Amino acid sequence: MKKQIALISSLAVLATVGGVATSAVTAMTPMTAQAKHIGPSLSTAGSIKTSSTSMSGTATKGSKIEVKANNKKVIAKTTASKKTGKWTVKIAKQSKSTRLYVYAINPKTKLSFYNIVHVNQAAKSAVKTSTSKKTSTKTTTKKNTSKSTVKTSAVNVQTPTGTWKSNTSKGAYQVWSFSQKTGLNEKQYQKGKKTKTLLSYATYKVSPKTTSFWKMTQKAKGAKKATTFYVKFTSNKKFHLVNSKGTAVKTTYNTFTKTK
Repeated sequence: MKKQIALISSLAVLATVGGVATSAVTAMTPMTAQAKHIGPSLSTAGSIKTSSTSMSGTATKGSKIEVKANNKKVIAKTTASKKTGKWTVKIAKQSKSTRLYVYAINPKTKLSFYNIVHVNQAAKSAVKTSTSKKTSTKTTTKKNTSKSTVKTSAVNVQTPTGTWKSNTSKGAYQVWSFSQKTGLNEKQYQKGKKTKTLLSYATYKVSPKTTSFWKMTQKAKGAKKATTFYVKFTSNKKFHLVNSKGTAVKTTYNTFTKTK
């Protein structure tokens, strides 16, 4: 089964990002009807706990759902509701740092889309034991108290699907659009008017290193090789272009904010 996902990158940015991508890709004209569909839609949680025994989400109605531990062994299967697209599967408790690959598969075309769900350690409770103090006149007893601390990540991005606008430089900026149906499209604007199409209908792939640090590759139609670059999310609606070590790179357009 081949994974087809969405991917990210701008020709103009890639050409200027040092250490992120060395190969340049020429701008593409809009793709023909052959690339109108990349795979079914899928929505899942970004992470679960080691104590979790089920998973749920939504997908294209009627899609087949498969869950693989570390993208190897299938541990659960189900089918998304034909009316609502909702689905739920039971799973065995997973060990910390396991990556669960959740696939949504079109039963007719066999095209698929997947999300990676990270397994995090369940929070442990810190319990203070009771103590008693006795004197000749009175006894004071302290009640048991318990505290539970749950750490949550500020970033929980499942997919880059949507429209992202770059920072502005001398009135110019770029807009990147990620779609599971039309792929990656990039355009250049000057004071609100489109001046250039940088990339059209390119396929893309996301390989998360952590929940906020992603390795991404994109391949334009007709290109022999894919280009690789890295992004780092500082919130669910903002990311920066970085190198493989997570350090910000010097380029004209290096900060992107989600607009829709």
